[in-house]
Amino acid sequence: MKKNLTVRFIQSIRPPKEGVAVYWDTAISSFGLHVSRSGKMTWKLMYRVNGRLKNKKIGTYPMVSLADARHEANQILLEASEGEDRFADTSTAVENPSFD
Repeated sequence: MKKNLTVRFIQSIRPPKEGVAVYWDTAISSFGLHVSRSGKMTWKLMYRVNGRLKNKKIGTYPMVSLADARHEANQILLEASEGEDRFADTSTAVENPSFD
């Protein structure tokens, strides 16, 4: 469900009786707060990089504030719009490695 995420609104959220409740931000449409049955609140962002859909956990509330989570989401979206993905797998597989 879409909501104007504010600190006051977030503090008023009650955990769902089952499953996960998702509150999508009206300011950043692909940014939201996932609330579990246990009450854990996790910031999430869905975005595309070079056509590939990504789902990134930004952090948990209140350890990561609304302002910090929005800032991080905006940074990730800006980088993605330029074709960059700081979370891309940067490992390189080496076939037949040799040790001298």
